[in-house]
Amino acid sequence: MRNESNRHEESAGDDVFAFSLGLLVGGLFGSALALLLAPMSGREMRHRVRIFVESLPERVEDEMDPASPTRQFIDRTRVKIENRVEKAQHDRYARRVADAKQREESASGAH
Repeated sequence: MRNESNRHEESAGDDVFAFSLGLLVGGLFGSALALLLAPMSGREMRHRVRIFVESLPERVEDEMDPASPTRQFIDRTRVKIENRVEKAQHDRYARRVADAKQREESASGAH
């Protein structure tokens, strides 16, 4: 029961973070779209876009800090995916072994 409670809390935390991340990404795309559609000179727009693009590496670097919520979310997700792939590989191997054993038993029982 305790594991279910922890899973539920972790899932709820991931849901809130995913929603927040969606808001952030939506805000960035909305801002970029507003810049492109706003009535301004081409020179001013290019200047704003250049400033935005130049600031992206710093923004991404801040989010990739191991203590950042984004990085922690990515790391947790990667570990979950790796665990599921490992389990699927183990299950596949176990199924093959069980099938081989069943074929062996069938062949030895037929003689």
